[in-house]
Amino acid sequence: MKIMEIKHPLFAASMLLFGSKLNAGIPLWTFAQVPGYPANTTVETTGSATVQYTVTNQSRKSHTLRMQPIRGVFPSGCTETLGYLQSCLLTLTINGQALQADIIGGPVLCDLYAPLQCYQPGFNDSLRIHLVSANTQPALLTLNPPILLLIAGDGAKNVQVFNNSNATAENLTISIPASSGLTVNYAASTCTSTLAPYSSCTYNIQPGGLAETTAISVQGSNTNAVNSLVRVLAFTPPGYCAGLLLQSNATQITNPTDGCSTCLPTSPGYPLNNTMHVFSEVGGCGSVQFTLEWSRNGDIDAHALFPTLPTPTHIYYANKIQNNFELDVDDIPGNGPENIYQVNSNLPTPVGRSYFAVYNFNMSAMPGLTYYLRFRCIDKSVTPFILNEVVREFTVPSVVDNLANYLGYAEFGADGSCSINLPPATTTAIGNGTGSNIF
Repeated sequence: MKIMEIKHPLFAASMLLFGSKLNAGIPLWTFAQVPGYPANTTVETTGSATVQYTVTNQSRKSHTLRMQPIRGVFPSGCTETLGYLQSCLLTLTINGQALQADIIGGPVLCDLYAPLQCYQPGFNDSLRIHLVSANTQPALLTLNPPILLLIAGDGAKNVQVFNNSNATAENLTISIPASSGLTVNYAASTCTSTLAPYSSCTYNIQPGGLAETTAISVQGSNTNAVNSLVRVLAFTPPGYCAGLLLQSNATQITNPTDGCSTCLPTSPGYPLNNTMHVFSEVGGCGSVQFTLEWSRNGDIDAHALFPTLPTPTHIYYANKIQNNFELDVDDIPGNGPENIYQVNSNLPTPVGRSYFAVYNFNMSAMPGLTYYLRFRCIDKSVTPFILNEVVREFTVPSVVDNLANYLGYAEFGADGSCSINLPPATTTAIGNGTGSNIF
């Protein structure tokens, strides 16, 4: 940051006339913009804006500072005496009604007891306040992705704002509900208060420590409001998935039992839809994981069939652990979860298709029921590993005992690759009283 010292205007002007470079030496106090309160901003004639600086005394001598007046700019803070390396927060409220033109340069802070000893921010940090009419042409925004997946307590990700119009978006802000644990890392964001026509910028979204599903909104004073839904996923021991790069990606297939020689003959089922349901995190997470929850109390079972050799492994309530796969959460009276996963993810996952199904063991027929499904697999064919996660739900108007709904499969390659493969709808089959024959 360059800091200019202003001691005598006539002397400075004479230096410029003779082509000499003004050298202020080491600044006695410095200015740093506060993220989220930029010095380069736009204010409407009927609006206002806020700019903030952290001012630090670099001198071993104490200084009491005062700002030179600027029309339409109302300062607060930084009136106390600063000792060596002490800082204060200077807040500037810009009133558009009081402005007559743009503000370029400043603010200038002077020593109260040595009024010719003054400093202001360097060029890149000085005020650039642009006054615009309240009737500014509207700009059209979009926000991407529509759903952002994050991991609680883990790294941040960006949402991207697009200005799809020939008007500049003015006074751009992002809004997050006060009850949310999400925060914006402005230092890692590229969005400012304005967004030029047909351009884009990013906000860096940092998750909190808890799972949540929250809508965030971006809007300017002359724009539409755009929203993204942020899903924050929580992880508990063994936590193998925590910290992995997360992506949501499913391959659409036609038949969820394609290639399953032991699956029962099936009939048409129910549409699989996207869901915003937030899942409990009480089970293990491994190279493959299937989590099931449902909308009212009763006994619903999760089933999975893994392509182990010489015979496939069927994991469900009557065979909870076998060949490095486990049903570690089995909820009987409640609404879930049930969780099936690979116990030791350092061991290879069997090559081929791992099939998933839900089974109605003992549930009253009415009212209807919604099933919430989460599928995960870790792609080890790339470095770093990628966690694929897909969530779905389906609803039935009436529950049928002993009915299995086949959901799809995760497929692993010999190179460690994995994909989640889901149909647009389930298929159904009537099993025996225990569900032991559906795979």
